[in-house]
Amino acid sequence: EPQKLSYAKACENILYHLPPDVSAWGKLYHRSLFEGLSYPAGRLFEDTYLIADLLHAAGSVVMEYRPQYHYRFLENSISKSVTADHLWDFMDAVDHLTASVLAQNPGLTKACANRRVHAALSTKRLTVKGGARPSLRRANRAIRAGAASVLLNAKADNRNKFGILAS
Repeated sequence: EPQKLSYAKACENILYHLPPDVSAWGKLYHRSLFEGLSYPAGRLFEDTYLIADLLHAAGSVVMEYRPQYHYRFLENSISKSVTADHLWDFMDAVDHLTASVLAQNPGLTKACANRRVHAALSTKRLTVKGGARPSLRRANRAIRAGAASVLLNAKADNRNKFGILAS
């Protein structure tokens, strides 16, 4: 059964990692939604970057869980080539996502903090795990900035809460 979500509800769900997700491959878009919008050139996590803008242009989204097309995983795809340097693209994309959401829905401040903390924790973990240790100050600042909001938010992911406490 198809389910229609308003722009605000779809954004809130995305910020809490609920359907719909940010991936471009799992959606069918009307071409007119891209008028004045484009994916950022040369950056990874471009779907995260643009999803709130596309949802705002659409006004709502209809979710249906029936397969509509076949998705192929390629070994040499861009998503398989993420390096530590690209992880900062993730934080930039989440910063744009949350700024776009807040511009239209200031009531989603806690949800945006949850998503920013998740991005910062993921970036920090994968950067350290990969052996590359560029400045992690940006990730640590984002974690500290959102810590209280996330820890006191009943909807926030437990993994984010644990990550904050472990940091």
